[in-house]
Amino acid sequence: MGPVMYIGRETSFKGKRLFDILCRLKNFGVGRIVYRNTFHERYPEPSYYVVKKVFPNMNDPIGDVAYTDIYVFPSGEGTGDLVGIPLNELSLQHGLEAGITGQIKRLQLPSAVWRHVHQANVVLTKKAHNVLHMDKQLTKGTLVAQAIFRGEDKGERVVRAGFKNDWRLVPRHEEEEFLSREHKPLPVNIVPKQCEFPPLFEHFLLKDMQYHKMDTSVKPMLPLIVKQGIDNRAIYESEIESLEEQLGA
Repeated sequence: MGPVMYIGRETSFKGKRLFDILCRLKNFGVGRIVYRNTFHERYPEPSYYVVKKVFPNMNDPIGDVAYTDIYVFPSGEGTGDLVGIPLNELSLQHGLEAGITGQIKRLQLPSAVWRHVHQANVVLTKKAHNVLHMDKQLTKGTLVAQAIFRGEDKGERVVRAGFKNDWRLVPRHEEEEFLSREHKPLPVNIVPKQCEFPPLFEHFLLKDMQYHKMDTSVKPMLPLIVKQGIDNRAIYESEIESLEEQLGA
């Protein structure tokens, strides 16, 4: 056997998909603690989620339907009798006669089956429609969780990275130790209320002020606007005193 060469970027994910874990727990893991392994290894502060509400995608009223139940109807034939070609018997010749639409293409059939046909009347049964759109492996869904990022409570959030193979579950007997880890609080970025303009911009600004006969004895300053949000850690220098008073109270 010759040398093995790996092509592509090496993944840093180590774990399972989120709903692979939750769908095997009682009440879909409500109240349990899950975390991204990437954040766990990257930051010394704890980062995790406490599961609050789980809405898995389980919209399959028929059940597990085999691909052999999917029928492709030849071009021009009606749908009343539901007579068609079973997918497992679909050949290149049938494909050229019947045509394959974008929906059938999602089943990852050989490209030779559909690449030469562009316009055809292809009809799918109701079962086929459900197979094409259902999530067999329960990899999708909506999770609302209490987010703790780097030791700070970010409140309840909708988790949108559940499809990544990077999730781990904290066992019940390890939750107390996991939550009691000591860490230093992150420092707050202190920024000034205003700063100087870039030199060239300041030159043109002073020229414009002189043209409009404005007072140029006071140097113009650029006001800084701190973006507001739960992920922002910057505060103005003028807010330090009020913050210290609140902490002292």
